[in-house]
Order: sequence, then structure tokens, then C-alpha cells
Amino acid sequence: MPENLDDRGSLTGLAERVKALLRPVIPLRYRPQAIFDRFVERATGDVVRGGPFEGLEYIDEARRQIRLLPRLLGTYEIELWEPLEQAIDRGYPRIVNVGAGEGYYVVGLARAIPTAQVVAFEDNRQRQELVRKMAGQNGVADRVQVHGRCEVADLREAVGGDEDCLVVMDVEGAEMTLLDPKVVPGLARCAVLVEIHDFVDENLSSVIRSRFQETHDIVEIDQRARTLDDFPLSTPLGSGRLLSKRYVKSMNEGRPARMNWFAMTPKGQSQP
Repeated sequence: MPENLDDRGSLTGLAERVKALLRPVIPLRYRPQAIFDRFVERATGDVVRGGPFEGLEYIDEARRQIRLLPRLLGTYEIELWEPLEQAIDRGYPRIVNVGAGEGYYVVGLARAIPTAQVVAFEDNRQRQELVRKMAGQNGVADRVQVHGRCEVADLREAVGGDEDCLVVMDVEGAEMTLLDPKVVPGLARCAVLVEIHDFVDENLSSVIRSRFQETHDIVEIDQRARTLDDFPLSTPLGSGRLLSKRYVKSMNEGRPARMNWFAMTPKGQSQP
């Protein structure tokens, strides 16, 4: 018995060494996980299959800009499902998305809240165009404005007057500059859902919290690992168990560090 165990251990070790030798010479698109991901992506039909934005249609051009699969599965930032669903239930009439990327939140929220006017800010010109095309594809272009880089004055104007407003922000550390109610007073009445980039500046969490703690209820949300239970598509008989690692990896967002978010709601207002 011990000899058989040793043999299996030796074979496993040999297989791992062979894979390590082959990995640098096999193009990424031909590696097993990449092939598996393409099969899963085809199964989505380029339509988001789960989460608050289920039914959101993607355009083919987005594939060249981002890792598309987690978005199509609807598991992208799955940690935010609850505050997003609460925001949709509240029906914010005005939404400001700073760091809009290709338009996942811009168009997703515009679809989910048919009365909302959405203002999007995105530095990258190619992605600005993707947002416009995504909005057109999903029939919400008339309610989406797309702008370039967001400065303090732009945010001050975008959050508008007295109406309810939701700010969704992902700006790789620039939240330190933008999320300041002293320079953008309208933020005091806005619900804010922001990705906090402490790996850019270790003081970000504490500074943002201190700025909003008197006016907002703040819920901190931590990134969590994906599991097979998160996968929204049906799996062929037995494959979920046999290929569970592949399914879980297909939801991988490729983040540079462990992330967290603040869901901040004006005191007296229900959670966004």
C-alpha cells in the first residue's frame, strides 16, 4: 500500500513538473482554463445571466477591453448584489458613475431603474465609446450622458440639486480627492457605493470613513472567494463536481489585491 501511494505521489509530482515546463510555451488562449472559459462564455450568449443586471446585453467590442466572463455570469463584484438591489428598489432618479469602465454599472442601473438619469465619467476614450454603444444596444442611450475624466467641479455639478442621488465610484485611489463633502457639499445627501483602494493609499479607508461618519451610515463590504454555488448557469450532469475548480476560476476577476467597498447611506435613509 505505501508503495502505491508513493507511486501516485511520484506521478502527481511528475505531472506538475511537466505542466510547469509546458506552461511558458503554450499560448494563453490554448491553456485548459482559457478553452473552458470560452465554452462558458458562448453559453451566456453575451447576455448577463445572474445578479441585479441579469438580461444586460454586451457588445462584442467589450471583449477586447476587459475580462468579460465574470460580468456575463453576473458574478462580477458579487459582494455588491445586496446594496445594488436595495438601490434598484429605492429607484434613485439620478445616478453618477465615476470610473464607468465599459458600462456595466451605467447601463445595468439604467436598465434596472427605467426612470433614472445616469451620468458616466470615464478617462479612457475607447471605453467612453463602449459605454455609448452598450447604452444603445440596451435601449437606454437617451438617459445616459458620457463624459471624460471627473474633476471635483464635475462631480459637484453631476450630483445635482435636491433629488435623491446614487454615486457609484471606482477610481483607483482618486476617491481621496473626489469624495469630500467639504468640496462637494451635495455628497452629504447622496448614497455612495465606492471601491476603496487601500493598496494605493493605506489611509483611504480611515479618511473616507471620517468624512462621512456624521452624515452617513457606513457598511464595509469585504471581497470574498467565489464558490460553485455562485455559478449561475446549469452545469452538465456531473461536471459541476468534476470541474468545480474550472467553474470557480471562470468567475475570477483578476484583481491585483484583496478589495473592499463602502456602502454609505445618508442617515435616516434606507440602505442603497
